[in-house]
Amino acid sequence: MSENVTGSRIARDLRKLGIRSGDVLAVHSSLKSIGYVDGGAAAVVDALKEVVGAGGTIIMPVFNSPVDVFYAKHQPSKVGAVTETFRTSPGTKRSMHPTHSVAAWGDKAHNMVREHQKHEALGINSPFHRLAKLDGKVLMIGIGFARCSIIHVAESIAGAPYQDIFYPGYHRTTQMIGINGRRMKYTPNENPGDSAAFGVVEERMRSDGKLTEGRIGAASAILAGGMDIIDASLELMAANGTALLCKARKCAVCPARRSRVESLDWRYYPTA
Repeated sequence: MSENVTGSRIARDLRKLGIRSGDVLAVHSSLKSIGYVDGGAAAVVDALKEVVGAGGTIIMPVFNSPVDVFYAKHQPSKVGAVTETFRTSPGTKRSMHPTHSVAAWGDKAHNMVREHQKHEALGINSPFHRLAKLDGKVLMIGIGFARCSIIHVAESIAGAPYQDIFYPGYHRTTQMIGINGRRMKYTPNENPGDSAAFGVVEERMRSDGKLTEGRIGAASAILAGGMDIIDASLELMAANGTALLCKARKCAVCPARRSRVESLDWRYYPTA
């Protein structure tokens, strides 16, 4: 039987991986991959907060499916127990976006979540882009880059011509109700697509020596610079405009997106 994983063990593993006090950190996680954690998801959240400290900042995706009315205070995260526990933990703020909101805690939390509804879901000036511009880091616990949301920022920076091809049901107007009761309507003009092919970014960064790898409890863990991830993604799209699109015929968006790229003979051209 495997040993129980304590919060102090998690904190020690986080520091060993290279996370430091004052870091700006995005976290994607699988709780079950860590093993049996004494205190559950709350112990993971507490360990992360302890390691980055009050001068640091943590953001996590707290995404959900499209709804007619989005209640920022109550809409649960659909992307794992750690994210939902983090969303409801003391001092955490949530951005206003009906499907791709993030939760943030720490010194720069307000800056991370402010006016998300005025920007793209996971694109330019989104919370993940703001993290990258602050030299933030991205931590993957028990999962690979197929769940690495910051890669969508690169698609936006590149001006990928397929971002208006939506998942079914996502192109809709939503009534959003903020924590303060403020109401606003939101209609997206772009939609982050499938991420099944994002492992190519992980492979590129590993070959370039830009990943730090280790373990958090029983889970494999990857730590990388947010801007390094974006840069690697842009390099791949400069070589091949379909680099970040999966090849599954039954994917809800990638076949149409791939067809768009190929019809335009598009790839990313870096600007000076």
